[in-house]
Amino acid sequence: KSGLTPILCIGEKLDERESGNTNQVLRSQLEAGLAEVNGEYIIAYGPVWAIGTGKSATSEMVAETHASIRNILAELNVSENVSLLYGGSVSPQNTAELAAVENVDGFLIGGASLDVEKFYSISEAYKILSNPKKRTVYLNNQKKSVANKPKEYVESLWDNLLRR
Repeated sequence: KSGLTPILCIGEKLDERESGNTNQVLRSQLEAGLAEVNGEYIIAYGPVWAIGTGKSATSEMVAETHASIRNILAELNVSENVSLLYGGSVSPQNTAELAAVENVDGFLIGGASLDVEKFYSISEAYKILSNPKKRTVYLNNQKKSVANKPKEYVESLWDNLLRR
């Protein structure tokens, strides 16, 4: 009734990942967290060891973990329509790579949200890269459509945004 959508944040510590316990930790967190939410919610995965450290999981790690989370959610009979965000040191430098990862529906941006230029770059890159067939970007106050443009064109716009 407040109009707020809760975000259930989950993630493992470095020793839990290194010992191969990531999935068990995430399952436990999901079971406990989902028991407490009603109605609409979002899930954000951020490895604890990456939050605020400048370290980020590789795109392969994110893909593997997000796929595992989707499998866990299916086993728990949670709708596949629940948004699954990534939130471990997202930056302008890793946005393009992370946006391309399957099952990443968006980002939970921490420290970079405190810097307007970084946040803007991440936001614009995600809009362009997540669905280039339907996106328009404003670059130097000029409207640029990226609909049906080759990947190289979209990447050149992204490079220009990074140089701003």
